[in-house]
Amino acid sequence: MTTKSKSYAHEVSVLAATRWYANAIESLAIEKYFGKVSRWQQIDRILKNAIKELESIPSSGLHPEPDCPWPICPNDICAPTCASQLD
Repeated sequence: MTTKSKSYAHEVSVLAATRWYANAIESLAIEKYFGKVSRWQQIDRILKNAIKELESIPSSGLHPEPDCPWPICPNDICAPTCASQLD
C-alpha cells in the first residue's frame, strides 16, 4: 500500500467514525426524548453544547457553497442555524 493510499484509507476511516458518532448521538437523543418527553430541555442543552464545541474548532479552510440557501456561519459553514444563534 502506498503512502497516498494509506492516507486515503485513514481519511475514509475517520469519516466513517465521524458518521458513526453522529448517528449514535442522534439515536440516543431520540431514544431519551421518546423515553420521557419531559427531558427535552436537557437533551436540547446537550445537543446545542455539542454543536457549539464542534464549531469552536477552526474550519478546514473549505469555502461555503456559492448557492447556499442559509446564512454562512462565522466558521464558513453553510447551515440553517449557527451555534451563535442557539442561545
